[in-house]
Amino acid sequence: MSCIYRTPNGRIKLMCKGADSVIANILSQSSKSSDVFEKTQQSVDDFATQGLRTLFLAEREVSESEFA
Repeated sequence: MSCIYRTPNGRIKLMCKGADSVIANILSQSSKSSDVFEKTQQSVDDFATQGLRTLFLAEREVSESEFA
């Protein structure tokens, strides 16, 4: 699921939530190689072994022309 919104400072953001495996596939290579992602993925894997379901939330800025 995704939504697009304009922030109070006028920037346009796209936020997307979904299963960790789906969101991880659409992340940039630099995001996937970051320490934050690696630590998050480890936590998600730990949660999964306990039978817990998790979702990822991703965000990116959208240009005015792309939004139009």
